[in-house]
Amino acid sequence: MKKYIVLIIGFVLVSCASKLDIRTLKDQLTDSKLYQKTSKGFTIQKLPDWEFHGFHNILHYTPKEFMNKGDDFIQNAISASNYDAGGKGLQTIVDTNVEKGLCCFKVTNFKMFTEPTRYGESIIVTFDSKINKKEYKNIWQFYKYKNRVYRVFFSARKRYYDRYANEAIQMMKTFTITE
Repeated sequence: MKKYIVLIIGFVLVSCASKLDIRTLKDQLTDSKLYQKTSKGFTIQKLPDWEFHGFHNILHYTPKEFMNKGDDFIQNAISASNYDAGGKGLQTIVDTNVEKGLCCFKVTNFKMFTEPTRYGESIIVTFDSKINKKEYKNIWQFYKYKNRVYRVFFSARKRYYDRYANEAIQMMKTFTITE
């Protein structure tokens, strides 16, 4: 009997540990400190029905209705990050990101275009993707400013995309580099 109790307790502990997510990180950092950590060098204005979180130390905004629905809080989100460009041009950086994506999921309806911004030219990539039988629609926007790459992505399950795309685009347009 003791073996079974130890086995059950071990299983519960492993299950809890494997579900480590942003809620655990939020317990360690205030929202303000977490936001500062994940949005270093940029800001995005969130809409009232969206919630900030820093899943995997990347800034994310998710519609509030998904925050307690399994992995929907990360599968239907705006994500933003930045990193050193390493002297590479914006097109090379975008091509590398797209190539990495193509190896991991099936892509259809792929489009790439440029858009002038106050930071110079940005490249926008839109596409549909399929990962493990789940269909997504995606908007990826890339900026290069002062040898830093800024990536602002919106991805949503296909069935939710139309409901949130306009709000996501509105938020993405508020992207501001603060460095």
